[in-house]
Amino acid sequence: MKVKQFNVLLFGVFCTLAACKKESPEDPVESLMTCSEPSDTVIVADRSFKMGFSTWPYATGIEAKEGTYAFIDQNADIYSEQFDDHIPWMAIMDNRPMAEPMARDLNERVQLKLSKDLVVSVSLFNPERNDLITGYMGNTPTYSKLNDQQIEDTYYYYLNAVLDSLAPEYLVMAMEVNEFYLNKPEQWEDYKLLATNIKERLKIDYPELLISESVTLHNLVDADDNEYLTEIIDYVNTMDFAAISYYPFIHGALNQSAFERDLAFLKEHITKPIALVETAHIAEDLELENPPLLLEGDECTQKDYMQAMLRAADESDFEFVIWWSHKDFDALWNTFPDDVKPLGKLWRDTGLINEKDQERPALQLWQAVFMD
Repeated sequence: MKVKQFNVLLFGVFCTLAACKKESPEDPVESLMTCSEPSDTVIVADRSFKMGFSTWPYATGIEAKEGTYAFIDQNADIYSEQFDDHIPWMAIMDNRPMAEPMARDLNERVQLKLSKDLVVSVSLFNPERNDLITGYMGNTPTYSKLNDQQIEDTYYYYLNAVLDSLAPEYLVMAMEVNEFYLNKPEQWEDYKLLATNIKERLKIDYPELLISESVTLHNLVDADDNEYLTEIIDYVNTMDFAAISYYPFIHGALNQSAFERDLAFLKEHITKPIALVETAHIAEDLELENPPLLLEGDECTQKDYMQAMLRAADESDFEFVIWWSHKDFDALWNTFPDDVKPLGKLWRDTGLINEKDQERPALQLWQAVFMD
């Protein structure tokens, strides 16, 4: 699996290490206990929204994957399978079998499939969100326009293969498309034509499937371009549901009021059922070495975000929420190539269980609402 990526330039809100280093408890258990019994615990009566996790594992190997699915089975009524590695463009175009890594990965997910509602999210674009995602040999198909018939047919057949294998209830057929708009505005209309044509074909094949394309909340809340904001909001409101990607710390939302402000934006602007298709918040300080930056995080602030998120989901009748990683993936992160580790570190410590298998207060809050 490949680590999710954002442009590090988004982190303009970071403090320097010298400027904002904070004191924190030496003992992680002591830290866990400071907000483990919050007096303001959210109690959601008659919960109507679904709660789930992605299948991102915390370590390599089948044991970690099976452990992840087992945790989801006990703590969720929906889950997410995300495909953001490669697309076998050339194999499909040449009518050859799918690449062996994809076949193995897809088969493994089928074997581990849970009896719960399923969201499948697929990345059409590369991590930089400025071109199509590459194939397994690192190549990208050439095209004159993004909606060329060959691109449409190939992506449609790829989605068919995934949908036929996993039979999800929800499909995010392209991820973080507003990022593509910001990077390639001249190709946006071609992209919309491509997406419209594919959705029309999928609706014939899978009439019950709910289809969307995700957008990043931080690049809506922070928008200073009214034309862009109007275009994206109008586009989202044409979908079966609004698929939102939201990591508060990405744009410096670090406290309860900031969380509530961002989540209120959705209720104010979105008319379709809202789904947080991926979300999380850091539970430890996030330090970057190049440049030397620090973003403060702790378990209590993570719990505060969980509270704000669940309250918004209840009050705004969300369709579902998906927490990205149930457990810190330090063990998996240690296997990343050195050039990928700085990016992988961004999400490493967002789990509801830390790398020492200690439950965080946010998990207790999650379970209280889930089991209520």
